Amino acid sequence: MSLTGDVGYIEPLSSDLVRISNRFFLGGDSLRGFQTGGVGPRDVQTGSSLGGKEMYSGSAELTFPTGLPKEIGIRGSFFSDFGALSKSGENEAVGGPINDTMAIRVSAGIGALWRSPFGPVKVSIARPIVKENFDRTELFRFSFGSRF
Repeated sequence: MSLTGDVGYIEPLSSDLVRISNRFFLGGDSLRGFQTGGVGPRDVQTGSSLGGKEMYSGSAELTFPTGLPKEIGIRGSFFSDFGALSKSGENEAVGGPINDTMAIRVSAGIGALWRSPFGPVKVSIARPIVKENFDRTELFRFSFGSRF
């Protein structure tokens, strides 16, 4: 069993605006069941993800043997992810209305983990349990490589 968590806050030193490339984005590998950048502040007119200055996320994951020979290196998992992202730093005067809430999002799913000769490979199927109507979701996720 593994439990992980992240918390973040950004405050600019010289201006009120944090560049979009420096903001937090939530979804994808950090919140399965949601697209990369699928959670958090979103421009109402374009649907674009704006990122945020405040975030938290966490995950609980239980891995189990699949019944295959241990040497193959494939394990199954049950997981639940949660998190929230808010405060893009934008306002209506800059670009129009923005959907922005710090409401928690929650997802749950199953996955397979393979320690391949080229690095870890993960496949997961997840469904959002708690979401906002402007969030972008996804059912299936394939990822590989190590997180640093």
